[in-house]
Amino acid sequence: MNTTKKIAGDVFIIPNINDRFNECPDFSKESIQRRLDSLGLEIQFEDDDTLVETWCCSKESNNWHCHGLKNNRGATLFSVGSFPSVFPARIFKGKKEGDTVTIHSTALNVDFELTLNQLSYRYRRFGRFEEVLAYVSGE
Repeated sequence: MNTTKKIAGDVFIIPNINDRFNECPDFSKESIQRRLDSLGLEIQFEDDDTLVETWCCSKESNNWHCHGLKNNRGATLFSVGSFPSVFPARIFKGKKEGDTVTIHSTALNVDFELTLNQLSYRYRRFGRFEEVLAYVSGE
């Protein structure tokens, strides 16, 4: 029996306005989609998606994108730079501070259960998760 593992973490928004993504090749939808695909994350960008820069963390790693993540035996689940820091805003739409978003990885057979937690981290002064999402996405 191949059971899906669950990895819990928090996600908060880095309140950068969307224009940044048009200026940097690392933030192109194509580049981000390659990162999503490399981990088997079941997210596909749509042409009209608004991008949101995020920070995912847990007690095992305070920044999944910049530091990677190891399991409880010390084995690397994903390396530095592999976990995306940018997602389509629509995966968070209708969610509020404290809600959870699950992103499945077919490559790792893992469900990343991300709790929306803006108020416990830097950028808390911008408001609750849903308020920062509205600010950066223009909705």
